[in-house]
Parts: sequence; C-alpha cells; structure tokens
Amino acid sequence: MMTTTDKNAPEEQDIARLLQAAGRREELPVHLKRSWEASFRKELAPVIERRKWRQHRRVFALCASFVLLALVGLFTLRPPTVLDQEIRVSRVIGEALVTAPTGEEVLARNDQQLEAGSVLITPADAYLSLIFQDYDLRLNSHSQIRIDTDGVHLLAGEIYISNESGRWPREPIVVHTPYATIRDIGTQFTVALAGDQVISTVRRGSIVVNTGAAEHTAEAGNNPHRITVNQRREVSSSELSAEQWTWIYPLAPVFEIEGSSTYDFLQWSVAESGLKLAFASDSAETYARITTLHGDISSLDPEQAVAPVLSTTHLRVQRSDANTLLVKLLPR
Repeated sequence: MMTTTDKNAPEEQDIARLLQAAGRREELPVHLKRSWEASFRKELAPVIERRKWRQHRRVFALCASFVLLALVGLFTLRPPTVLDQEIRVSRVIGEALVTAPTGEEVLARNDQQLEAGSVLITPADAYLSLIFQDYDLRLNSHSQIRIDTDGVHLLAGEIYISNESGRWPREPIVVHTPYATIRDIGTQFTVALAGDQVISTVRRGSIVVNTGAAEHTAEAGNNPHRITVNQRREVSSSELSAEQWTWIYPLAPVFEIEGSSTYDFLQWSVAESGLKLAFASDSAETYARITTLHGDISSLDPEQAVAPVLSTTHLRVQRSDANTLLVKLLPR
C-alpha cells in the first residue's frame, strides 16, 4: 500500500530535476545554491499542500458516499411500525374524550390526529370511530381503549374492527385484553369485556384468540362465530344465528348515493351489515351495474336503506338463512 511519504516522493523528484535542468555549466557558490533551493522549495510548498488537500477531499467524499448508501439501505429495509401510520378520529357522536400521552384531556373531534399512547373514552350516548393502521375502528358507548405501538388495548366496553377499506394492512391488528389477545386475519369482528370474560365475535374472515396457554381460531361461516374466554382462561365457542351490530351503523362512512350505481350501493350495504351479496342471474347483476341512483339515504342505516332504494329500480332482495342478500330482477 502506498503511504503519504511514497505519494510525496514524485514531488521531491520534480524539485531535483528542476534544480538540475541547467546542466553542469558553471558551478554556483554553495551558499547561493542553497539559498535558491530553499526559496524554490518555499514557493512550491503551497502547490504540494493543495494537491494533498484534493486527495484527502476525494477520500472523504468517497467515505461519505458509502455512509449515505448504508443509511439509505437501513431505512429502506427497516420494517414499518405503527408510528409510521395515521391515527385519526374519523367520526364522533356525543362527547367522547381523548387523553394524550402527556396527560392532557380534550374532547374528541372529527379528523383529530392522535399519538400512540392516547386513551379514548366514550361515556353514555357517545360513540367514536377512528382510522388506525389502515383499519376502521368503532368504539361503543361506555367503552375505553388505549392505542399503542403494539395494537389496541381494550380497557372497558366494546370495539368493532374492520379492514374492509380496500387497503391491505401492513400488519394484522392485535387487540389486548386482560384474558386474551385477539389477532385479525382479514375480517370484521368485535371484542367486548363483560364482567370476568372477554367475548370475541367474528362475522367475516377469521380471528386468532391467544390465551397465553393456547391459540384458538374462530372463522365466520354462514353465520357469525363467537369465542369467549373467562378469567381462568377457559375457552368456549359457538355459532350465532343472529347478532346485533346496529350500534356500528351511525359510525359508518357516509355513502353518497346520488349518481352512484345500484351495484356500488349494494356492495356498501353488505360490507357494513356483514352479509354476502349474490345475484339470482347475470341479468340482475348487469342491471345493478348500469342503473344509476338518486336521492339521499343519510337518515337510514345500511340495512334499512336497501328496500327503499331498490323500490326505485326493477330489483328486489331476499335475505337467506346463509347470511346472504340475494338480488333478483323483476320480470318485465
């Protein structure tokens, strides 16, 4: 490897060659020769220093480039965390409360941005929905949650969770309770604390309930499925023929029916009500796709709105025992 001394050697040789360029004509006095050589070295010294600085600067720039590339790679490969994502109140009904990580308590408001570590409380006649980690969360009255980097901690009451937004979550949401943790597997479900037990009900997709001792998977079939865990971590499960979800409807995103197709309206309705959508014929589905709706359904919930909306069309629906909304085209 070449050292700094080795790099300076050509400079010294240049000086020697310049001093000898005149040949051996007439010998100068020794003291004069030394004086000229000293003066020449003094004048050449700044040139040598500038060359050294340019070399050092190139080395420094190269090192900085490597460091920058390493940092870019590190942040590119770093797995996303909840802190990277939006936590925002989407709708408030009544006077819900938010306690920030600093301890400051304020009334919740629409479009309010929240920090991880915030606590949300809904007293009587208050409801709240928020966007968290690409999920739609809705909080029933008499409920309390803490949103944190490891998921949602249910402290009291009931919470509804859905990922029907069309955005695939970066990682499954986890609900923490005193008796179990509940993890989403592409679904709609509720978790409620009732006395000395936690009740999880899934109506679409699946959830995994972990008691610490074992994991239990609940999958919705034709009807909602429920898993209950008590304070002794004992587990029971059952299929439900019916389940009340109506408390979540006022918190649903508003569907703008004016100018929308009947097909889009039906898709919104079944997504909110947890039903499956089926058409009795291809012509019924085609009709739904090409028929444009008009009016206002803001006063109706997703289930109540179906009959009056379809009464303005040639479509009718029938709800089957298999939790399905069957759409038929009337004969003409």
